[in-house]
Amino acid sequence: MRRDSALTDELMPFVAWLATQPIPEDTRRSHREVTEAFLLWSRADHGTARGRRRRYEQQLSEGCPARLPAVQDGLDRWEQHRVLVAVRRTVISGVVIDLAERQPVVTTHEPDPMGSAVQADQQDLLQQALSRGASAITAGVSRPRTDGSYEEDLEVLTRAAVDAVTGADHVGLTMRDGSDGLLSHAPTGGDVAELDRLQVSLGEGPCRDAILSRTTALIEVEDFATDPRWPRFGPAAIERGFASLLSFAMAPENETPGAINFYSRVPRGFDVTDRIVAGAFAMQAAVAVYGAKRVAHLETALRSRDVIGQAKGVLIERYGIDEVQAFTRLVNASQATNLKLVDVAKWVVSERSTPRHTGA
Repeated sequence: MRRDSALTDELMPFVAWLATQPIPEDTRRSHREVTEAFLLWSRADHGTARGRRRRYEQQLSEGCPARLPAVQDGLDRWEQHRVLVAVRRTVISGVVIDLAERQPVVTTHEPDPMGSAVQADQQDLLQQALSRGASAITAGVSRPRTDGSYEEDLEVLTRAAVDAVTGADHVGLTMRDGSDGLLSHAPTGGDVAELDRLQVSLGEGPCRDAILSRTTALIEVEDFATDPRWPRFGPAAIERGFASLLSFAMAPENETPGAINFYSRVPRGFDVTDRIVAGAFAMQAAVAVYGAKRVAHLETALRSRDVIGQAKGVLIERYGIDEVQAFTRLVNASQATNLKLVDVAKWVVSERSTPRHTGA
């Protein structure tokens, strides 16, 4: 069979990568042949790209079931290679996103030649995911902040994640609460929050493990029915209709660890594109969660600074003292009353209508 140049270009990086893997030569040959057959079949397939492998395997299971294990093994290798390529150097508008570290890295280098193995539709989907995530994060900037706006912004993000990740039926954010607790944020379904509570009560579960790892690890469950890692939580997830999961840990230094979790109701519910797009949302979720907290802390600090400045002004006007002396009085009052400095300042400002005393 004579290959056309486009097929050769697509296969060669994969063949070169297989040569670096510690597997027998006949296995390499089998993986190459399986992948080539799949790519040729794909050209005649008119369905969506993201469900293509499932349709191919279903067709094989009906016509040649004996070959299915070898085909699944070969296509697993093909997807592994595509993920590695996409993770290492996915180029979007001149910016390389390293999803393994989930850090944006500006580069002036030419795109990796192996990037040709990443399909254009994957890059488009990733760009859409980043755009949707960024829109979700910035959605609240132009509106007045309220006590619930932080949670509302996260709800926009999780709903956008469900829309973008085809395999995901539900998405939720989980944050560590105290030493052993988990707190659910913006779940797209009630079962997601219940599963977080179950992981606390059972003392096991993938989201719990992702958070306790204090890394940026990815935990993937292809099928709760066959995964032995969580013998009590697995059946509980199945009972609530979930079969597979992706959990991306978020653990910035000196911050409360968390995770964004994607749930699917079918086994092996996430393909290579889903994992890439979900990884993009994990990056955006980390920005949303920890960036919002830092903005909130900054806003609190600015408000505190403003009220302390007002209190110093009141004391300067009332007692004819300088700024340093006014601040010293506030500090002394805070220590004497065991109140926070900002609370003392608020009291001074609220009492500014009190008649002025004479003397310092």
